Amino acid sequence: MRKEAFILSIVLIFLASCAPTSIAPQAQPTAEFRCANEYLEQKFVQDSGVQWRVLEQCRYGCENERCKPPLAQEAVSPPEPITSGTQETALVTSVIDGDTIILSTDERVRLICVDAPEKGQPYSIEAHEKLRQLVLNKEVVLEKDIRDRDAYDRLLRYVFVKGYDAGKELVQSGLAIAKRYEPDVKYCAEYEQVQTLAKAAGIGMWAAASTTQAQPASQDSSTSTSDINCSSNIYNCGDFKTHAEAQKIYDECKKQGKGDIHKLDQDADSIACESLP
Repeated sequence: MRKEAFILSIVLIFLASCAPTSIAPQAQPTAEFRCANEYLEQKFVQDSGVQWRVLEQCRYGCENERCKPPLAQEAVSPPEPITSGTQETALVTSVIDGDTIILSTDERVRLICVDAPEKGQPYSIEAHEKLRQLVLNKEVVLEKDIRDRDAYDRLLRYVFVKGYDAGKELVQSGLAIAKRYEPDVKYCAEYEQVQTLAKAAGIGMWAAASTTQAQPASQDSSTSTSDINCSSNIYNCGDFKTHAEAQKIYDECKKQGKGDIHKLDQDADSIACESLP
């Protein structure tokens, strides 16, 4: 009897060792995604519940449950019905710099609400190349604001290509500055919004500005002159609340021998940003 009990215990131990080990079920991925700030998350399910896991950080933002590609911003279209004569199509045959193009009619067009670096300044090459990629040898839509031409007989136009605002793309990429040239300011507020985002992200010219701790938007009359950046064109009138703040930047850069490097004095009367209070 004792022998039979011993054999039975051995058999039970053997059977127990052969029994399959219980494995916790792994979370299974689903086809559901969501945006969480700048991250794209994917839904996973398991017996214990639902998990959302970070799938990717979206450099250019997350929208409609997917990361946006570099040029995939919301298509820009005029907010009001277009009246006759405000828009026309044209073929771009040459790009002069980051804010000037030439049409097949030989007309020169200056983009409105933007100011790209001049030749020899930081990011002038990048701005030029960006605009070439956007519009060269392409049919574009030109939209007039208030004035037809500037003092150099260039057409003043917003330039749209395949639904994108070329000027706004330059500002968003940190390759041009949003700049108001009164009275042509219809879309300038949109440009200033994307410029704020580019500054915060340190994109393009703002990467260099952030390393020198240059913060145009926070300049005030108490700012030390040692904090003023006169090395490149990074300020514009939209960065200041008052004329006095802009004038201090203008005067300091003139003192350093840089002249009106930020182009705050449009009529060359030594008074910066005259439209500000």
